[in-house]
Amino acid sequence: MKTLSHVAITGDFSVIKRAWILVLFAAVQLIITPASAQRIYVDGNIFKVDGRQIWINGTNTPWNRWNEFGGNFDESFWREEFARLVIYGVNSTRVWLSCDADGHVRITENGYVTGPTEKFWNDVDKLMEIAEEYQIYIISAAISFDHVRQGRDVAAWKKMYGDPENRQSFVDNYIIELVTRYGDNPWFFAVDVSNEIEWVWENHDVDREDAIDLIARVANGVHENSDILVTQGMGAGPKYCSTGPDGFEEGNVVSDESLGSKQPGAYLDFYKLHYYEWQNRWFSNPFDRSPEDWGIDDKPCVIGECRANGTNAGYTYPEAVTRAFGLGWQGIMPWTSNPIGHLGTIYDHGPGSLAFTRAHPDLVYPVSGPQTIEVTGVGILPSEETMEVNTSLQLKAIPDPENASNQYLSWNSNDETIATVDAGGLVTAIGPGNFIIEVVTHDGGFTDQRELIAEDPLVAVTGITVSPDSGTVEIAETIKIDATITPSNASNQSITWLSADTGIAAISTDGLVTGVAEGSVIITATTEDGGFQASAEITVTDISTGISGSLSVEVPDQNITIAPNPAGSFTIINVPSGIKSARLSIIDINGILLREKILDEGDNLLYLDEFKRGIYIMRITNQTDDVAIRLVVTHSL
Repeated sequence: MKTLSHVAITGDFSVIKRAWILVLFAAVQLIITPASAQRIYVDGNIFKVDGRQIWINGTNTPWNRWNEFGGNFDESFWREEFARLVIYGVNSTRVWLSCDADGHVRITENGYVTGPTEKFWNDVDKLMEIAEEYQIYIISAAISFDHVRQGRDVAAWKKMYGDPENRQSFVDNYIIELVTRYGDNPWFFAVDVSNEIEWVWENHDVDREDAIDLIARVANGVHENSDILVTQGMGAGPKYCSTGPDGFEEGNVVSDESLGSKQPGAYLDFYKLHYYEWQNRWFSNPFDRSPEDWGIDDKPCVIGECRANGTNAGYTYPEAVTRAFGLGWQGIMPWTSNPIGHLGTIYDHGPGSLAFTRAHPDLVYPVSGPQTIEVTGVGILPSEETMEVNTSLQLKAIPDPENASNQYLSWNSNDETIATVDAGGLVTAIGPGNFIIEVVTHDGGFTDQRELIAEDPLVAVTGITVSPDSGTVEIAETIKIDATITPSNASNQSITWLSADTGIAAISTDGLVTGVAEGSVIITATTEDGGFQASAEITVTDISTGISGSLSVEVPDQNITIAPNPAGSFTIINVPSGIKSARLSIIDINGILLREKILDEGDNLLYLDEFKRGIYIMRITNQTDDVAIRLVVTHSL
């Protein structure tokens, strides 16, 4: 990997999670076979183990701590990480033994390599023991291009490349010790000479031919002293590792011919190309191009780095791993399993890795492997349907069966403007509305959903007042009473209005009082939340005082007489001759039509027995006019 600016996409593991991983792995059974049967070797352009093909369903775990071998090595991290790899069906990972010029491979100021420190070897001993225990194949990157880029001994490492004796000291005092020390451990799969070595000559003034000679010397040193394989990870992909018609003009600088020209008999066991999006412009990609397209299908070819999250050449990781397999690549190792930088972790590529293992178990574990319990479904608990804004709700996902080996899940919210959910299923409502929380199992991609409603927090009513608390209104006139709930932000603002005597005054749902008959009445407002009350005393005065018994209304040059008004059980409407097609409508104070009729010329008797005491509107219309007259019904005349 050329850049080092990666970030994790999941949170750190707590002590509880770490313990859970180890307990879970204890439940995963490994079939142990003799060590000799587990050694990976090359047969043509494929890998084999004990006569059966193996496909590298891998990852990169380059470091936990930079330059940790010989430094601040944490055994517990590697145990936990390898346990995760197992339950995601990953069978191999790539580890950097020395990261830059501050690493613990000693070198003189003149560039002569004297070898790693004793603590370095003790730490690598432990790594190899853990790899064997968890049955994870290791590819070790001996150094990186970073050795000539950063650290106190950069000048010395450049001198190592620049002098043949120094290059041989790297092999004699480091590489041969590495492969002989762990040569009996079949889980030490291969040596990667230097991470992306081409950057030493492209960016850091090392002669390319010297770098190629170092690769050749390392290859011979490994092959002469062990059965461990040798490769060289190329960050520029087919620019320096291709010979076919779709290849590039630089040719294959790590071919048998190229390495043999430097050191007789030198060769790589397999090719390892790295891929990132920046390469598309020049080098295309290994998810649309096969090793044959690039003329390197004479050996096994592995995609040694690619994005763990997002897409690779537009393909999701499950699509990418399937395409790589179909195009003839013999493995894929995304960057990374642990949180290093922004390109993802095992939680991103793991579901795709596990799906591949489920589909091709005999290719990933041709001789032996973990016996795991597959997930067949998932459910979310509890079953709450509502929550308040600015509160959290802990959801729990239960896989089916509950003792499934891979218990990892991903949570998501369909609307993060309303609610978010963290990696542990903790939902936080941040605004009102409806939303859906979904969980997806990493094993099998099973899903379950919970539909929730986020509501603003309820604020209880503590009181109510009305204004004015007393007043006077004439019959058929109105007065508005306003109610104020305490506190002003109470959630339930609903109020019920009540008139103690609707024969004296009526009250609308919004506090509008209409005088009906002379007298006094209590108007009460009651809150729906808590039943708090406040009242106003309203006095109604009689508007009919001074009316002699008839009321005349002008309708163009004619008189219509209504008498009596106020009325008891009847009233008479007199329509003079010459007024045609007059229509009468009687409407109550709420605007409801009660009666309608055509008026004749002369006297029209209107019985009012069914009308309650109160004020009504008589509306008389003809072809050109429309007048409204108040009718007071008293039933007491």
